[in-house]
Amino acid sequence: MNCGMDIVDALLADSDLVGNESATNALLEFKLLLTTAAPVEIVDGFFELRAAVRNRFYLSMYRLRRWLENQLEVQIVSETDKAGYRSPLKLRFASRQRLENAIRHEHFEHNLEVQAFDGIGIRFVARDAHSALV
Repeated sequence: MNCGMDIVDALLADSDLVGNESATNALLEFKLLLTTAAPVEIVDGFFELRAAVRNRFYLSMYRLRRWLENQLEVQIVSETDKAGYRSPLKLRFASRQRLENAIRHEHFEHNLEVQAFDGIGIRFVARDAHSALV
């Protein structure tokens, strides 16, 4: 399985999902996000999905996380670096807020010209503008 949609479809077909309405709904919502949403919405959807399935589908969620990390990047801009740069996406955090805080902290620590966290902007972007997520 090398496609996020395949992983989601396999999870939807899993018999352990029967009776778990919140996990089923989260999977269906995430599947829709993969086809129609902006990268930031997909990241939010991933965190919601992971919270809904908890540790029940650890291996599948690991595969989905790794696939998504290969599809998206983080674009970081600051008041001193308007063009910004791209960095790999790491979805090891519990929420997008914690992810963004860690990115800002790292950028702040490594860039002496940045005066405050507020001056660091974060966008989630497709790794390759010509490739689709599905």
